[in-house]
Amino acid sequence: MELHGAPNDLINNIDPIALVIFIPIADIFLYPGLERLHIRFTPIKRIACGFAMASASMITACVVQYYIYKLGACGYYPSDPDCENQAPINVWVQTLS
Repeated sequence: MELHGAPNDLINNIDPIALVIFIPIADIFLYPGLERLHIRFTPIKRIACGFAMASASMITACVVQYYIYKLGACGYYPSDPDCENQAPINVWVQTLS
């Protein structure tokens, strides 16, 4: 994967940073906005929506990993010490999952 100058620490911490940003946005703007439109987003609906988004995220991660293996010079062994060429995929693609 091509880092393009992004430090590894940032890539590992993208998920907690996204949670800190998006949870207050959902609580302050999204859910009250839906309530004003007379759309009741009950806790069970929130859980189901979260499950659907997590499922879509896992499918996205699967597809990205497939292309990492397919496009990389080392195939299914990208961490092999003898492998020097990386897959020509930007590391920020992984933030979709």
